Amino acid sequence: MRIGYLHLGNQKHGVVRFGKQIASGLKQSANIDVYEWLLDEWHSNIIKSIKNIDILHCQYNAQVYSSIWGRLFHQNSNLNEFFNLVKIPVVFTIHDIYRPGYITEGNIFKFSDWLKMQFAPQRFALKKIIDNSSNIIVNSKEEATRLVQLNSIKSPSIIHHYIEQRELKESKINAKSHLGLKNRKTILILGYIHPRKGHDLLIDAMRYLPKEYYLIIAGDAVPSQQNYKNTLINSIKTFALSDRIRITGYLTDSELEIVLTSTDLAALPCRNVSASGSLNTVISAGVPVIATDLPLFHEYNSIVNNSITILPKFDSYYLAKMIQEMPLKDGEIKKRLVDLKSHLSIKNTAKKYLDVYQESI
Repeated sequence: MRIGYLHLGNQKHGVVRFGKQIASGLKQSANIDVYEWLLDEWHSNIIKSIKNIDILHCQYNAQVYSSIWGRLFHQNSNLNEFFNLVKIPVVFTIHDIYRPGYITEGNIFKFSDWLKMQFAPQRFALKKIIDNSSNIIVNSKEEATRLVQLNSIKSPSIIHHYIEQRELKESKINAKSHLGLKNRKTILILGYIHPRKGHDLLIDAMRYLPKEYYLIIAGDAVPSQQNYKNTLINSIKTFALSDRIRITGYLTDSELEIVLTSTDLAALPCRNVSASGSLNTVISAGVPVIATDLPLFHEYNSIVNNSITILPKFDSYYLAKMIQEMPLKDGEIKKRLVDLKSHLSIKNTAKKYLDVYQESI
């Protein structure tokens, strides 16, 4: 089988990296030829070079301003052009699926938000992809449910997000020393900064933690969320936490490895989540995780029981209390994370994608 991958968008984008990892997972498979095309932004000329393959795999992230297929309604015109030109079966993995009308603050339903979602660019883009793809894939059962709520007429295949097999080269002592965090208990929140991810709750929780706890916010905000980032910075100053919290901005792979090695606990205090590459990255480093009581995190615990610690209440004081109670050197937690990594390895995940490709031709 000849499988093509269109890696569309900024090549540092997590969704683009996702597609590249799936492609890499199949390159060693017998009787499989993998072809890849890299394009920073959509241009129809790329279709002329996409030939001599049996099926094409693309990614789509359902976002208004940051979609890899274009901003606002440009994503719709680009997808229209794509489907008019492509003449082979196409599979799409869809990312960032959220229920219409549920905003970041505690998933509170607002009619005005629901109404806007009915006419949002990504709503029309999703319909175009669903109607014209040979198959669609999502990364969680929760996303599949949300797609149905968006009136999808096609049931998606569910393939959980892969976990990389990461080998950390540095010792924890050296990594902490490199970051100036010797004798500190390091908490990490990883990924782009957005109200959905609950950075503000974690910053508030730091007020209730002993001074040996240090928070690394690894990532940055997209332009549309700069106000939220500024709010976080102001809170850090107001709570006099500047010596206990740092915001790193974008990290290179080598910088990320040092941060992961130094981390004692990763927190995902999300208000809402579809799937999470950040979660899988910290699990790949064997870092214990505490996360809010959302369906996605329970899905991981259904694969390997108690692999993720669930925060039952969205409350900063309660979060601080649970962080202090977590046994950060628990060998049993480490073992469960190893089992989870095995189940969701790139190799195993790529095989599941291959099954979908075979069904789609």
